[in-house]
Amino acid sequence: MNYYYIYRNFVLGLCLLLTLPTLGLTAHWTQGTVGGTLSFEGMGIFVTCISLLVFPAMLLLSEFRKNAFFLYILSEIIVVLIMWILWMITMILVIEQRELEYPLNNCSVDLSNDQIHWCNELFAIQGLCIFIFVFLLKYLVFLTLFAFINHIRGIYIWKKSVKELQIRIPDIKLTHSSSDVDFEKKPATADASRFGAPSSYPPPQQAFPNPMQYTNSAAGMQAQLDQFASYSQRPPPLAAQTYTHSTSTMPAIPQV
Repeated sequence: MNYYYIYRNFVLGLCLLLTLPTLGLTAHWTQGTVGGTLSFEGMGIFVTCISLLVFPAMLLLSEFRKNAFFLYILSEIIVVLIMWILWMITMILVIEQRELEYPLNNCSVDLSNDQIHWCNELFAIQGLCIFIFVFLLKYLVFLTLFAFINHIRGIYIWKKSVKELQIRIPDIKLTHSSSDVDFEKKPATADASRFGAPSSYPPPQQAFPNPMQYTNSAAGMQAQLDQFASYSQRPPPLAAQTYTHSTSTMPAIPQV
């Protein structure tokens, strides 16, 4: 499942839904303006009309077109950046007008019923602009950071759409399967823990050597020394026979 694409559609769809009441409230506010159109009214109507064209185009083209230039990540970053700047300007103008008209940040203080109605509308326009501004900013930062991180890693996704991105979550096995084996090459039984612990563990290694090994080694070494001493006390029989034979066979010296 492409979570990036789901998040993208959620942000764009939500911004599109918030644009509709923003356009209606701004258009209705212009009816109560006397002496010309205010700056935030003209900017608000202009930005909302552009948003009603751009956001549906981004949502629909991704479903019917795969390799459209408008859907590249590079192009999408530029488009979202432009829309974010326009909504930021609109938000600033609305906040300035609200501080000028109602500096107390309260629509229930010394205001008539008619003025309370216009005050509530202006606060609603301000809140909608702030919401759209924040959501576009989050998506812009996320998409830009994701593209730059992949670029540093050698994965160039600038000419890919968000729909083509895939997130891979490693499969974590919480239980043994029928093909798992333990350290003794035996199939893992069903009594293994749910966190993948082996059904049996290797025997613990002995930390200290067995003292009987030293005892047996000392006894064997002593036996070898005793046997060697017994051999050294007796003369070799072969040397004695050779000496006897050499004395008996010596030729006699002739007498003169």
